[in-house]
Amino acid sequence: ELKNKLVRIIYECKMEEENKRLLVQQKELNKQLTAVLSVSSDLGSELEFDSLFPLIISKITEIMAAERTSLYILDRNKKELWTRVAEGVDKIRLPLGKGISGRVAESGEMLNIVDAWKLPYFNKEFDKKNNFRTRSVLCLPIKNHGGEGVGVLQVINKKDNTRFNEKDEVFCKGLASQVGIALENALLHDE
Repeated sequence: ELKNKLVRIIYECKMEEENKRLLVQQKELNKQLTAVLSVSSDLGSELEFDSLFPLIISKITEIMAAERTSLYILDRNKKELWTRVAEGVDKIRLPLGKGISGRVAESGEMLNIVDAWKLPYFNKEFDKKNNFRTRSVLCLPIKNHGGEGVGVLQVINKKDNTRFNEKDEVFCKGLASQVGIALENALLHDE
């Protein structure tokens, strides 16, 4: 009888711990869902793209608990990327295929990097010039309705000094598709 009570108490303690863990996870997911809905609302209601994209990028930085986020536009004619929004830095232009963003734009594949300085194709000069240290990077392509790449979303340095996880990847993919639609609309509006 005592053994059965102990087993039940241990089981209840484990269930309590699991419930606490699930509650924390639910709060995180609610926060992300609220952010996605907010971004969706902004993308759907704002017609002034010059004020819209900095707002969206700052929300992504906050939600991802990152130091910086950049939105690159792909210029196929010049075969280069340029920043439409880059937090904390001036405009950046780089050739297609060069650096992390250039590789993502060229390949169309997402990259989740633990330490950018360990990559042979990462240019450290930009960091040195701006007194910055790029560590973790989550970089993914932005595509239009037709699935063609139109830009790149790059989130830099997870604040807790870890890498971006699978939840971050899923969240960014969802936002990238929404940003892609708004970006395509902005480019059409500019034309």
